[in-house]
Amino acid sequence: MKNKIGLIILIVGIGITIYGYFGYTKYQDEHNRYVSTLATIDQVEINNNTRLYKLRIEVNNNTYESNIRLDEDYEIGNTVKVYYDKNYPNNTKLKLSTIYKPLGILITGVIVFLLGFILCIRKVLNNSRIKNLKKNGILINAMIQEVLVVPKDKGKNPYKIRAQYLNPQDNKTYFFESEEVETDLKDIVSKKNIRSIPVYLNKKKTSDYYVDIDSIR
Repeated sequence: MKNKIGLIILIVGIGITIYGYFGYTKYQDEHNRYVSTLATIDQVEINNNTRLYKLRIEVNNNTYESNIRLDEDYEIGNTVKVYYDKNYPNNTKLKLSTIYKPLGILITGVIVFLLGFILCIRKVLNNSRIKNLKKNGILINAMIQEVLVVPKDKGKNPYKIRAQYLNPQDNKTYFFESEEVETDLKDIVSKKNIRSIPVYLNKKKTSDYYVDIDSIR
């Protein structure tokens, strides 16, 4: 699951971005189609404490009627500012949507997408590094010193292996730590009585290494 987090975040980011994009285009379309004008109230209907107003608007020397609900009390003959659809003038709104919501969603989507993209790239580069170490690196068998449980504030605590290797050439002991995994390595090492684990070293930079946990799972 951990290996797929970057991909999941990337997909979620794409989804949010698409949703924000359509919201933004809808905002633009609405503001391009609707025009503000003053409408005259011709009739008021009261039903269950709800006021329904019949409005009359004048567009290009033509008269159109529209029904709308208003929170405030108006009298017949009063005027109120509304927005009408240029293609269907009898379709009116009291107010138009703002840019803040679609723009905020769009920006959030882009940020989430970039985060997922970076995580995916890091995963690809790390896999490439491991593949290169296995192909061109130095292979040693390091003795397993201990299996560590990495404490986390939330979620399942992952495991990693700490191993050591006594280099006969310089008579120095080197220590290596594996990547964190969710598999119970303590159980595996104990049941299989595993004492050592393969470690691949970069010939030019021994601090660049890979502890091959997959070889014991």
